[in-house]
Amino acid sequence: MQHIAVFCGASSGQDPIYMEAARNVGRTLAHRGIGVVYGGGHVGLMGAVTDAAMEVGGTVVGVILTFMTDKELAHDRITELVMVRDMRERKMVMHELSQAVIALPGGFGTMDELFELPTLSAPEMTALIGGLRVLDANTGGSKPGVFTDRSGQLSSDLFIHLLDRSMVWPPKAAEEGIYGSHHRKTGDLKWTATRVDMVFDSNSQLRALSEVFAQSDAKEKFVKDLMAA
Repeated sequence: MQHIAVFCGASSGQDPIYMEAARNVGRTLAHRGIGVVYGGGHVGLMGAVTDAAMEVGGTVVGVILTFMTDKELAHDRITELVMVRDMRERKMVMHELSQAVIALPGGFGTMDELFELPTLSAPEMTALIGGLRVLDANTGGSKPGVFTDRSGQLSSDLFIHLLDRSMVWPPKAAEEGIYGSHHRKTGDLKWTATRVDMVFDSNSQLRALSEVFAQSDAKEKFVKDLMAA
C-alpha cells in the first residue's frame, strides 16, 4: 500500500473550511486505498484527517513524540502508532513511511516539516509557496498571503510586497493569527498574512531568498525554481 504524509496543524484554524478540507483529504485518501501518515495527534486538523479516514475504513499511521503520549494527545483509534524520541526522528520516520506529501493549513511546525523534505531545496520550496499564494490556491479561496492585485497570474508579487518598506506590519495588530500590512503614512490596510507568510521576512535564510526573488531580473530564476518543485 502507498502512503501519503499529511502535514497540518494541531489546531482547528480560524475558518471551519479548514476542518472540512482536512476531513475531505482523509476520506479521499482512504477511498483511493492510500494510507495516511501523520503526526499522531487526535486534535485539530490532525484529528480531522485521521477520523475521516478511519470512518471509511482507511489505514492511518501516526508518528508521535513519546512525551506527547504522556499528555494524552495521541490518537488511540488508528491503525498503528509509532513513538519516537525527538522531532528529527519523527520527520525522518514520516518521510521513510510515505511516498508523497500533502500540506494542509498549519503554523511554523508544518512549514518546518515541508522544508525538511529531502527532494526540495530551500529556493524551490520558497518559490513553490510564493507561487501558490499568488495563484490563489489557498483553501476555500482565503486571502491571507495573497499579496497581489493580479490574483491567478504567476508572479513574484508575494516577495515584492512582503519586503516593501513603505508598508509596516504592526507587531500587536495580529488577530487570531492573521497579520495586517498597513501603509506607513496613511495607516490603511493593504494585505493580510499568516505566521507562515511572515517567516519569509523574519528568518534570515528565507528573507535572503525573498530578496532574490523580489528583484526585477529574477523572474526566470523564480519560475525555474517553482517548476523544479
